[in-house]
Amino acid sequence: MPIFTPELIWLGNTTGVQSPYIMSVKTQLAQSLKDAPFKSYVYLSFFMNFGTLFVVLIFKNLLPPTVPLFYGRAVGPDQLIPVYGLLVAPGISFLITLLNLYLSFKSQDVFTKKVYIAASFLVSLLTTITILKIIFLVGFF
Repeated sequence: MPIFTPELIWLGNTTGVQSPYIMSVKTQLAQSLKDAPFKSYVYLSFFMNFGTLFVVLIFKNLLPPTVPLFYGRAVGPDQLIPVYGLLVAPGISFLITLLNLYLSFKSQDVFTKKVYIAASFLVSLLTTITILKIIFLVGFF
């Protein structure tokens, strides 16, 4: 088994013999993304999260100063948050996507990887739908 030193990791194998144990960090990340199931769902999750953030920022002038987000609370001011509070939901969804992506890279089981990626996509989709419904409900268009 070869000895891992920073020189071998960053410069690669200098002996000319191809070893499966020595890979650069960039190569390891590329290989992980290549082996990830449902890559398009991962990219779509990131796109939905950032798209929702941009939509909130673009339409903030067309929204009232406070918008309803907490529908489980009693009707009134307890449901309302400032417009920038709508940025919290896509931010949390982005963090959940990153966490599930990390867990799918660490998992060895293909089914578990697919579950993590599908859960990320579902969380991003539901967050996007919720924020867009709130914007279309209370926005002045």
